[in-house]
Amino acid sequence: MLSRLKWMGLAIVLFILDQLAMGYATVVFGAKGYLTLPQQLISWGLGLLVLFLVIWFVRREKLFSRSDFLKPSNWFIVAMGQLILFGINMVGNLVMLFEGGKIAQNQANIASLFDALSPAFLFLFIVIVAPLYEEVIFRYIIPKGVFKGYEKIGFVVGGLLFALVHSPTNFGSWILYGGMAAIFGWIYYRYDRLSISLSLHMLNNAIGFLALLMNHL
Repeated sequence: MLSRLKWMGLAIVLFILDQLAMGYATVVFGAKGYLTLPQQLISWGLGLLVLFLVIWFVRREKLFSRSDFLKPSNWFIVAMGQLILFGINMVGNLVMLFEGGKIAQNQANIASLFDALSPAFLFLFIVIVAPLYEEVIFRYIIPKGVFKGYEKIGFVVGGLLFALVHSPTNFGSWILYGGMAAIFGWIYYRYDRLSISLSLHMLNNAIGFLALLMNHL
């Protein structure tokens, strides 16, 4: 029981730190309409703190090595996963269109930050930090730590929490984030390699980041 509580505490600490990094920028920008240089530096500092803590944890747990990202077989799985995610995104966006045409709240929040933060920071956070900490928390700590011995339940709980933290506000956004959680979780459960689900998560976020960046230009 104590071990499970430690895992849960670690997940909560990482989650809070990550939310502070983006939440701080969101709150300040929402109040003032801009971020001063010191405020941007604080956002950078919080984001890098989360990144370093997660990297330290990954190295301690030996979750993957750099060579894992170079295996052609892994990237074939990533490519197939991304094709499935394209389909899920199409269905989710189509449903949201019928629900009133609103985009997912999480996407709207991120899009608004392009006026407040540099593209470099948003790239760091969206493409690297967020996928890394989310995969560690929702695909490793919760299923393998908190629910050790009951991993199948843990993957379901981790997937539901993953969807919830992305603030789904309608059925279409539940399809988007619930579908993503299902694909990421199934890949890690099936292949037991966090590097594969992480690579897919990063690729998917990179595509989303580029789309938001092009729309902002």
